Amino acid sequence: MNNPANILIVDDEEVVRLSHLRSLQSVNCNAQVAVDGIQALQVMEQQAFDVILLDLRMPDLDGMEVLRTIKDKWPDSEVVDGLYRDAELFAGADLDDFVSKLAKLPLSFEPGTRYHYSVAFDVLGAVIEKLSGQSLDVFFRERIFLPLKMHDTFFSVPDEKLDRLASNHYWDREQSALTLPPPEVARSYSGVTLFSGGGGLVSTAMDYMVFCEMLRNGGSYNGTRILGPKTIQYMTADHLTPEVRFNGASDFPESHLYKGQSNGLGFGVMMEPALSDVISSAGAYSWGGASGTKFWIDPEEDLVAILMTQLMWAPIDTRYQMKIATYQALTDLGND
Repeated sequence: MNNPANILIVDDEEVVRLSHLRSLQSVNCNAQVAVDGIQALQVMEQQAFDVILLDLRMPDLDGMEVLRTIKDKWPDSEVVDGLYRDAELFAGADLDDFVSKLAKLPLSFEPGTRYHYSVAFDVLGAVIEKLSGQSLDVFFRERIFLPLKMHDTFFSVPDEKLDRLASNHYWDREQSALTLPPPEVARSYSGVTLFSGGGGLVSTAMDYMVFCEMLRNGGSYNGTRILGPKTIQYMTADHLTPEVRFNGASDFPESHLYKGQSNGLGFGVMMEPALSDVISSAGAYSWGGASGTKFWIDPEEDLVAILMTQLMWAPIDTRYQMKIATYQALTDLGND
């Protein structure tokens, strides 16, 4: 058995620290937290750490010796992650530009040796474009959206539907108030030409429900088949060994390997509900988004749940609250 890894979490936001701790408690590690650079230095004087999760935006870290010390301790993959950020992969005109930039970057590690929240699905989108001879937006529209009658799902929102587009919001931590995204991070929803396989679609709760119902129903919806039932089974099975799960548990952005959860192909898969802190079912699969969005599908209860929030850096985790409330409301269970 491997020795437990020692991990230090440095962040001035309690909700972020707790989220990291939830991700790490189910794997073989010892995790400690620090709320600022001074506390981080004090803790590091007493113990060596294998991995350090650090919020570089914390102002008290600027110019501090702790910053250099932590950088020296970062694994090689964290250095490579910096190269990926600096490459501005999504600033190009299309997926060809994306792949051209990506091809110049090194791999973070040997494929298959660890879990990593990466650009893998964006690469998959580029592969689809080459194999189909279509741009990804056309492929999605012809193969998925039109057959399922998902008429409100796009990469670029048509002009006549822009008045229905809800604004994204940020939570201003200093003012404890909602605010609109600053211009430098606000994205355009018109004239999109880089069609990301990993994100970027605009949709409605109803369209998303139709897509999730197709998955819950084994790949078909209202007589229209998109995938085979064995494909759905394979995609929602656990595809990570314990070693791979452990090696990716401390990734940033957050690994999505919550307690009791592993990963399938495109989904987080609940394997051990008793470890998850909330009511759940074995085999339920899900994913979440940066603005607090969440969907999950529970085959045991024939259940689809969708949360369509528009709030970055939310002060409360509505995803967990919704999950608890949803399962508390069930009176007839699927196995009754």
